[in-house]
Amino acid sequence: MAMATARRTALPDGTTIRLIAAPEFIATKLVEVIIAVVDGRSELFEELNTGRGLG
Repeated sequence: MAMATARRTALPDGTTIRLIAAPEFIATKLVEVIIAVVDGRSELFEELNTGRGLG
């Protein structure tokens, strides 16, 4: 959705880029963080299902 709603903007040097709105930008960052936490951590799903690791 972020790229579908992006708007074209010209930089001072004439280069055109596509900007996404702030809420979509923040959402993409949150997704990146979730992927970084989950990636390669198979025990996370067990911890979530059993409630282990909650302190």
